[in-house]
Amino acid sequence: MKVKELIGVCPQDSAIFPYLSGRENIELFGNQVMPKEKLKQRTEELLGKVGLLEDSKRRVGKYSGGMKKRVNLIMALIHDPELAFLDEPTVAMDPQSRHAV
Repeated sequence: MKVKELIGVCPQDSAIFPYLSGRENIELFGNQVMPKEKLKQRTEELLGKVGLLEDSKRRVGKYSGGMKKRVNLIMALIHDPELAFLDEPTVAMDPQSRHAV
């Protein structure tokens, strides 16, 4: 459990549920690694930083590849890890998204 608290992992292939919204995917993962009251604030902050705030309630199955990667990245960083392993986090992103990330 201590290792899980210290690291974040963003795999090359998206590890998300397509039938959930972006926000629901983030909260599902975040509930496992941090307190709920802190999770809501951190979710809003990261969704805003990667430009997904407006689309966060849409099902991930309807997202573009770049949007899915941004959700995956948020899931890796939601608990503010000390070390993050990012395997090609900007693959499938358009230039504007890459710059934002």
